[in-house]
Amino acid sequence: MSGWAKIFGPFPYRADGYSISTEDRQRYTKEFTKLMEQDYMNNSYSSRKYTAAHADENVDTNRYLNALPLDSTRVVLPEPSPSDYINASKVQLDDSYVCCQAPLDIPTEHAKFWLMLLAEHITVVVMLTAVEEGGKEKASRYWPESRNTPLELPIGSEVITVKLIRDHFILGDILVRRMSVTFRGRSREICQVQFLGWPDCDVPDGEKLANLVGIADAHHTRLGRQGCHKGAKPCQAVHCSAGVGRTGTYVLVREIIRRFRADPFPLEAEFDVKAMVAKLRSQRNPLMVQTVGQYSFLHLFVRQYRVVAEHVRAVQNALRPSPK
Repeated sequence: MSGWAKIFGPFPYRADGYSISTEDRQRYTKEFTKLMEQDYMNNSYSSRKYTAAHADENVDTNRYLNALPLDSTRVVLPEPSPSDYINASKVQLDDSYVCCQAPLDIPTEHAKFWLMLLAEHITVVVMLTAVEEGGKEKASRYWPESRNTPLELPIGSEVITVKLIRDHFILGDILVRRMSVTFRGRSREICQVQFLGWPDCDVPDGEKLANLVGIADAHHTRLGRQGCHKGAKPCQAVHCSAGVGRTGTYVLVREIIRRFRADPFPLEAEFDVKAMVAKLRSQRNPLMVQTVGQYSFLHLFVRQYRVVAEHVRAVQNALRPSPK
């Protein structure tokens, strides 16, 4: 049993939804349906908003044709990439993110992905999928599989070299890979944190997801101090397979946790989950937070994480020395 469960009991939400009351389930379903209706009314699915993704030279680089980046927020790749298109979006909430699909198993797409990580000052890549799930490919191995087999990725007339420094599991289903990336004579570390405990279109264990955020943030803080980020704000990249359902849910969970780190704690009523989802969707795709289960999970995460945060703050206050 983990430290969280010993102190606070098990996180109350699982994929079967046993902890959701009938009233809450109906309310969340109604809100989620209303969001979908608003997306259609706002013409969020119009191909006119996704012209780069639909271009003949780009369409085959999309993993799914319904999970595309808006023109207005898409990441534009710099030279020497032969194309400025990649299925990735810049998202700005309380913090900034790059939300993207898992690269296709094509060497040029791997090279474009690593160029994006360098150009956008990414410190940590949060990967929320296995390479295969249910016998179907969900991602490609865009990283070196061992320390003895670095990747040499041609892009234009140049090469990006990716070397594995170390990989290790944490807490059973979180795999951390530390990698050195060299381009144009300069090297820096980028860390990938892969979570293997979240099936597609489903919801994860809330405690494990909170631990994942903590691990990714610790590496983000460490790597943000690298000198190569001077004058730029480092951020994290997040992807699942399509870069919408699990990706959107993770981003909002991290936003919730960041708000609970503030003092004083926000009240549960101050978290407008519906508005948070709508804002997120407006910056990438209307499938961000893809299912009513994921939407419900966000509401329940707010409720339970507040209890955890209050207990932690109470313990911290009790341990502080009394003023003399």
